[in-house]
Amino acid sequence: MTPRQRHSQRLDALTRANKIRDRRKRLKLRLKAGRVTLASVLRANAEYTRTMRLRELLLATPGIGVTKADRALRVVNLSHLTQLRALTATDREVLLAYIAERFPAVGETQVAA
Repeated sequence: MTPRQRHSQRLDALTRANKIRDRRKRLKLRLKAGRVTLASVLRANAEYTRTMRLRELLLATPGIGVTKADRALRVVNLSHLTQLRALTATDREVLLAYIAERFPAVGETQVAA
């Protein structure tokens, strides 16, 4: 592999990473604005969200701050470093059920899907 090839590969990887960051930023803004729900994001399992941290997604959800996010992760036995791709279907449903039950104001708007 020539240095030119390595350079172009790095540029391609950087371009892909920037596109993913941009899509995540827009997703978090839509989540904050209420145009998309936490449940729909968790159930969709989109490619650009697969390496996103679950805690980051929870913190972007209206009504969930650091304390509620950390409590939810602790109760459902998930690390604050857990990526969305690591969640099983059961993990997703248990987390959504916990949020709907314990944080009704959040659950009404974010868990219904």
